Amino acid sequence: MFTIEVLRIGAANRRANARARLDAPGIARAQGGAALVCRVADFARDGAQLLTCEPLDRDSDLTLYFPYLRPIRGTVRWADDLIAGVQFDTPMSDAEYAFVIDRYGVPPEGPPPLSATA
Repeated sequence: MFTIEVLRIGAANRRANARARLDAPGIARAQGGAALVCRVADFARDGAQLLTCEPLDRDSDLTLYFPYLRPIRGTVRWADDLIAGVQFDTPMSDAEYAFVIDRYGVPPEGPPPLSATA
């Protein structure tokens, strides 16, 4: 078992919920657009940071798909090249959030070296 680094961000950054580091696969589908493979690198009940293979447009609506979870609708609040911040329309439930953290959470010290798993 490992611990998860949860960051509590102050009001200056306008984040209301704790955030956790992730390494999760996902698919982001902009409204009326193609599906983009992405990685979810930062996560909270009400939003996520996505690493994408193509830029996302600020203020665009999208749906985020995680394996084994319901689709999550949200809006791109900021975008910088291939990194984007998405605010979910409806915060995730405690059970959904716990599932994502348990399955994809990255420990504060990072993943173990490959030699440690061989």
